Amino acid sequence: MQRKQALPPSQRSAIAKYAARVRWNRVRAAKGQPVMPLPVLVLSTKPRAVFMRARRDLGRRRAAFDGVKYDDGMASDPIVYAEARRALPAAVREALEALEADARGYE
Repeated sequence: MQRKQALPPSQRSAIAKYAARVRWNRVRAAKGQPVMPLPVLVLSTKPRAVFMRARRDLGRRRAAFDGVKYDDGMASDPIVYAEARRALPAAVREALEALEADARGYE
């Protein structure tokens, strides 16, 4: 049985192209050349992905408010976790709770 991939090949390719353009735009800007436009990325709508984006966004806002540099570990703060969970749309929150209940069944 093969493990399911987190992202389809087309999305992985789009993310890699985006990252390459970001890197090269720095070089082009330093040389005085026009920067290349960045491709639009389609964000995943999976409940866990939506929740993680909300946690990271809240962690970044709290870090900016506190005047400290953001670290990805700030998204794991229990306060950030609880606040981000409350801010989720009801449909996403219910789907996330169903996934977590299903995961507890495997413990």
